[in-house]
Amino acid sequence: MCNQHNACKAIIQCPVVPQIFPRGEVECSDSNKIGSVCNFFCNADGFSIHPTPESGICVCMSDGKWSQPKQCCTKPCPPYVPIDLIALVTAQNQEVFKWHINLVVGSILRTYKMSKDSMRVMRIPFSGDVDTKNEISFEQTDKWNNSEYFKSISKQKFVKTDGGLTNVGKSLWYAVEIYKNHSRLSRYHLDVIFLATDSNSDDEVLAPARVLRSMGVATFVQFLRPTDS
Repeated sequence: MCNQHNACKAIIQCPVVPQIFPRGEVECSDSNKIGSVCNFFCNADGFSIHPTPESGICVCMSDGKWSQPKQCCTKPCPPYVPIDLIALVTAQNQEVFKWHINLVVGSILRTYKMSKDSMRVMRIPFSGDVDTKNEISFEQTDKWNNSEYFKSISKQKFVKTDGGLTNVGKSLWYAVEIYKNHSRLSRYHLDVIFLATDSNSDDEVLAPARVLRSMGVATFVQFLRPTDS
């Protein structure tokens, strides 16, 4: 832009804001010009502006920057959380196994909602080897709600095999292959492993643990004891 003395200066504007974004839309008072006020709205049921509804208002500042970061529409967390979780479970006796289901799993299911656009869960019992006959896949749990999942795993009977071995490393390698090959839905999510065991591992765990970390998989471990709170 030039004035009457032919002195020119650059026109300061903010980056262009798309009028439509996933599950939402934007209305701006004066496009991306200085002083323009943009309101972000979510047009999908159950979704709201992240991180708070108040952050859905952005103003184009005099320095060419928006007053707020780019907005997005999400469901409230909890109960919605975008996670693909693999639960690796082993126990020396049935009582500890039942305790784990009732207390630990029950607590998770009371907090988070299972669905294709929220928490997806795959459950894998193991001992000396992975118990593929009794595993519960992502595809199975995609069809269940929380109560259906809890009902299904409550019926599971854990049988310790292979001379009572606890091969955590083998179960972790199994999880590595699943995360490499399982069908991912088109959504942002975290890959998480929850390992529950009541005994130390009889095989090497460091190598698969490092591979999982390099893949960006978060791993949590709980040592099972019935006296735990």
